[in-house]
Amino acid sequence: MKLQKPVLPKIDKNFGDFLLLSYFFAKKGYFIG
Repeated sequence: MKLQKPVLPKIDKNFGDFLLLSYFFAKKGYFIG
C-alpha cells in the first residue's frame, strides 16, 4: 500500500503527521486508540 498525500486541502499538516504516525505504528503491530 502506497502512502498518498491527502486529497482534501482542508486536512492540516498536524493531522497528516498523526496519520503517518498511526500508519507507522500499525505496520509494527501497534494501534493508536
